[in-house]
Amino acid sequence: MIDRTIPIDIVMSSLDSIEGGIIILDKNGKVAHVNDWILKHCQLDRDVLINQKIEDVFVGVSPALLNALEQARSSKLSRMLSHKMHKQLLPLHVNNQSGQHKLDISVLVTPLSEVGGVLLRVIDYTALVRRETQIRFNEKLLTLEKDFLSRAPNLSESLAEYIEAFTDRVNRLPHSFHAQVAVIINDHFLRFIDPSHPASYKSVESIILSRSANDAIHEISQIKDSSGAIFHAIHDVNKEKVKGYIVFTSTNAEGNSHLAYKNLLKITDLVNNLIEWKTNYEKLHFLANNDILTGLLNRGALTTAFNNALKESDKLSLLFIDLNKFKQVNDVHGHHIGDKVLQKMASKINSVLAPDDLAFRIGGDEFVILRKHANNIKELEASLLETISKSFLCESIPISMSASVGYASYPEHGQSLNELLLVSDKHMYHHKNSKQGTLEL
Repeated sequence: MIDRTIPIDIVMSSLDSIEGGIIILDKNGKVAHVNDWILKHCQLDRDVLINQKIEDVFVGVSPALLNALEQARSSKLSRMLSHKMHKQLLPLHVNNQSGQHKLDISVLVTPLSEVGGVLLRVIDYTALVRRETQIRFNEKLLTLEKDFLSRAPNLSESLAEYIEAFTDRVNRLPHSFHAQVAVIINDHFLRFIDPSHPASYKSVESIILSRSANDAIHEISQIKDSSGAIFHAIHDVNKEKVKGYIVFTSTNAEGNSHLAYKNLLKITDLVNNLIEWKTNYEKLHFLANNDILTGLLNRGALTTAFNNALKESDKLSLLFIDLNKFKQVNDVHGHHIGDKVLQKMASKINSVLAPDDLAFRIGGDEFVILRKHANNIKELEASLLETISKSFLCESIPISMSASVGYASYPEHGQSLNELLLVSDKHMYHHKNSKQGTLEL
């Protein structure tokens, strides 16, 4: 007869090849055997564990596990303790380049009826938990991206408010870092970061303003902050500029893990894209509604502004302004100087406006002022004529200009914008031809 009995030492040594942990307790609840996987992740020697009770050698063992062990010994009941229900069953960890991290484990407790002991089968779900967490993070980040892309066209929300709102939402996502952002526009920082931030933040800003893009990106990545903060440049690839930075501070021990670092890069890229989306939309809106040369609102914006003003007021005023002999400036000094003169005139017009007044350039040297009431019109006209007539230098060339002004009001002179423009234009020409400094009503 063939003896098929396997020696006990071979059986025990074979447990070391199992992926996961094995702990065998004797009838007294003491450790009789542990495999190498357990030793690796508890960082204890085998001699320390053998003949000891679990609760005596594992600091912080879950009461749920101890209760399951007691039920297995006394009532011969098997039980699965899930990682989803019990976050800390045994204090097992894994060590890697980013530090020490707690394992997410489930434990199957099985009574060994013949010998009165208990078998613990430890199953590592850490990778699965992290994968599920990452999937949830990616889903929430995608939702966040969609929300803020659709929010970008809201021109009543400034870029600063927009980015602040985004980072606030980012900091509520399931991750292990806190984000702050500083954005640079036209060589000036729009600060979204607490003004009490450390000196290292100032160092980052100094680097951005004084280095080339590639040098700045490299130097920023090398900065080590005492709080453990990680800095990333917000890089405008198309213009080869750095347009700000985002700083991440870890909120737990896993903040510097490889997975967390990948999420930092995702956030950085998304901030960069949102800034680009928002600023591009604002540029397109500006181009659609503003005169590129002077920055004043254009003819299309006048129609919208007039219709909006009618909803707020039952009395509107329109001033039509035409520069006298502007063609001579172009003919004598060239269009380059002519453009600069128009820019100067736009600045002069803006300087006499009341807070609610709107200025428009509707033609070559034609401007319009829309006022949402009929008060102080003569004073406005006098200020315009006086301000425009003041001489100035344009690239060392003395320039003297004058203007003619026409007036129209709603509803006295017309019910529509076109009617008011026709009336004010007529009055302007009467002013020009009479060479008088008063309005012809």
